[in-house]
Amino acid sequence: MAVVGRAVKIPCRVHTTQTDKIVFVIWSKSGETNPVVSVDMRYDPPQEYAYESVFGSRAKFHFKEGMSYLMVEDVRVEDAGRYTCSMEIQQKRTQNAHSTLNVIVPPGDPVIFDEDGVEVDHTLGPYNEDATVNVTCQVEGGQPSPRVTWYSKEQLLDEETERRDDQVVRNIVRLGPLTRQDLGAKYLCLALNSMLVGPRSKEVTLEMNLKPLTLTMTRHKSPLVVGREYDVTCVSRESLPPANISWWLLGRQLPEDLIFNVWDGNVTTSTLHLRPEVRHAGELLRCQAESPVIAHKALVESWPLDIHYAPNVTLELGPDLDLHDVQEGENVILVCKVDAIPKVSNVTWYRKLLEVDYDASGVVRSGNELQLTNVTRRQSGSYTCHAANEVGLGRSQPIVLNVMYVPFCKAKEKVFRGAAKHDDIKLECNVKGSPGNITFSWFYRTANGSMRIPEEEYHTQDLTSVLTYRVLNDSYYRDVLCYGENAVGRMREPCHFEVIPAGKPDPLDNCTVNNQTTEALFVSCLPGYDGGLTQRFVVQVFEDVEGIRLNINNFTESEEPRFTVDALRAGAEYLLYIYAENVKGKSDNRIIHGFTLPAEGRPVHIFPITPVLGVLIGVVGALVIVAVVVVVVMKLKGESRRDKILRHVAAEGVKLPQAPPRHTPKDGEERPDVILCGEDTTYENVDSIPPKLKHANIYETVPYDKEKGGNNENAEKDDVEYAELTFNNGRNKNKSNKRGGGGPGGANGVIRTADTSPIYATIDHTRTAQQQQQQPLNPPPPPQHHQPQQATSKQGGKQKKQVYIPQAGGKTGKQIAGECDPQPSREPDEIPLMDAALESSV
Repeated sequence: MAVVGRAVKIPCRVHTTQTDKIVFVIWSKSGETNPVVSVDMRYDPPQEYAYESVFGSRAKFHFKEGMSYLMVEDVRVEDAGRYTCSMEIQQKRTQNAHSTLNVIVPPGDPVIFDEDGVEVDHTLGPYNEDATVNVTCQVEGGQPSPRVTWYSKEQLLDEETERRDDQVVRNIVRLGPLTRQDLGAKYLCLALNSMLVGPRSKEVTLEMNLKPLTLTMTRHKSPLVVGREYDVTCVSRESLPPANISWWLLGRQLPEDLIFNVWDGNVTTSTLHLRPEVRHAGELLRCQAESPVIAHKALVESWPLDIHYAPNVTLELGPDLDLHDVQEGENVILVCKVDAIPKVSNVTWYRKLLEVDYDASGVVRSGNELQLTNVTRRQSGSYTCHAANEVGLGRSQPIVLNVMYVPFCKAKEKVFRGAAKHDDIKLECNVKGSPGNITFSWFYRTANGSMRIPEEEYHTQDLTSVLTYRVLNDSYYRDVLCYGENAVGRMREPCHFEVIPAGKPDPLDNCTVNNQTTEALFVSCLPGYDGGLTQRFVVQVFEDVEGIRLNINNFTESEEPRFTVDALRAGAEYLLYIYAENVKGKSDNRIIHGFTLPAEGRPVHIFPITPVLGVLIGVVGALVIVAVVVVVVMKLKGESRRDKILRHVAAEGVKLPQAPPRHTPKDGEERPDVILCGEDTTYENVDSIPPKLKHANIYETVPYDKEKGGNNENAEKDDVEYAELTFNNGRNKNKSNKRGGGGPGGANGVIRTADTSPIYATIDHTRTAQQQQQQPLNPPPPPQHHQPQQATSKQGGKQKKQVYIPQAGGKTGKQIAGECDPQPSREPDEIPLMDAALESSV
């Protein structure tokens, strides 16, 4: 027998002796007409002839005594047959030997198919747990026909072979029901047709889908808190492929973005990022494990959530209450609703972020209610209630309680506004009221009562009404009233304005320097009276540079006189001029000294107090004490002298000017006349007048021409002008001023306040001109002080203005600042202390 592809020896069994001489050897095959191989033995070496029709060059004859054979290489299937070896011996006789060659064809490699007819390579399956499957092993070819069998773990499973035709042989094995123990089992298919060839085999490994066996959930022992994050884990084991784990809460599957899964072999670990909510309290949290390929009942683990949360607080109005219709005097109930686990012990109430005063009148806290009895507008505002437990604090949404009330004026006191004649000023009436839809009305007071101002003279926006008020003449310096009215009612007290003549501001007080650094210092003052107008504050900074005083910088503040003077040199001294100004002019300067600290590293000279220096300091201190005593004595003597003068004046019947009243004259009241200004000799002839009163100054104003936007010195002479009467005490060093204002603190050196009214007069040019035509240049002194005495004077060919001497008990009005040429005054050292006291009383 021969195997395809291998070599075979076909024997030639012919009996010969040593004396036999072989001439020819011829190999023939049954069915072939030509010899297969012929060998001529007469040659040395023998000549061999092979015929292509059968073997070609694959065959070769081998001659050996006793055993000759034909060697055929690479046996083919068609080489099978009956062969005859004919050996011709020289003595004319021939011997024949017959041999049959059977050729074995190995079977093909086994091929395994699953139950769906799909060829399987190395892995069989996967098949689901509990499944039953048929697996086919098929072999093609083979001669003789092979035997196909199944083995598992060296045990024969199936040896039943089925034949489809002569070329195909197969064996179908039935596997199942499959269990977990079958996972990874190896199955071997063998095909065998000859021992010369050996078996052909194919092995496959069984893969399976397994359901999860176990599912465990980690649970937190302490309650969960709303708002915090927690990780909850479920672990599934023994599932192939790994199980799918899903999470469920409130009957709905939780989204995948909250879940993190890890697969490792047959273990699935799923972690849920849980953020508890109030609605989750008491609900079941479930995790489910299921095979992704096997339909089966899911494994389930559940956990009832124990959730704590801070109070959820809502604020509501009591029954039958309308938040938008609460008026003063009504009762209001606020109800605080609280939802919390664990429960809260009490509720706290807040108004405008401050805790409500439960001891206040009309405020009652009862459980979760806040009762406001006889509510007022001061109880308006945003209300909230707070409740706390061990988890945290809950705050309600705010409820804005807007208690409606009658409007009232924001300004608690009367507002003074300064204005010149023909000026337009804006009076701003600011009120508070609820509801805010307010109707305004304006009035001004006259001697006959209040008069309503037409609506076209003011305009209103929101809670403010602005009146444009024009001062046409004296009678327009008066009280102006503003009323507001809303749906609740009309305001009880109006906003009160008083229009007064405007003037320049008073000097600042109590100016101090502090907080010095190497390059800056801080200056603060107290503002004086603003003259009835808006004022601003200025500080001028001077420095002595090589004996020359230079203005190195100016600083201006509009709110209050507080300045930061910077960009200065270190270790330098400065002079600060501080004043206030408005549209009518500026106040006198307050002059103070300031200095900056020396730069770091700059030497500071400290003088030791030697015995000689100590003696000098003691002497200087003694001199200071003596000077203080002398001043006090002179002051007492000055007051005594003043009393004598006043008694003398009273005995002669001369009336001194009276202190101005603290109220604005009503319409119809008399205005005072004015002492003649300058060097009027008429007044020099009046007896019993103190010398100081002879140096009276008139600071006059000229008519205001509104159309030309300023003062008009060419106005008609019959216009009434206003003047300010002051007494020059000799302290005014600015003797060249014509219209710039007086000395410190106003014209007379006395600091004015809002309650200080200047002496005020009118000048009638028509009456002055008539008197000049009728009277001589030097009229006699006035015969009676109870009647106005007219006087004129000439100086340098120019006629002075004519004014009137004040009557006894004459009324005074408000001041309008101005100035005329003052009389020459004595130096300050010529004026005794009583002069200042006398002037202050005028």
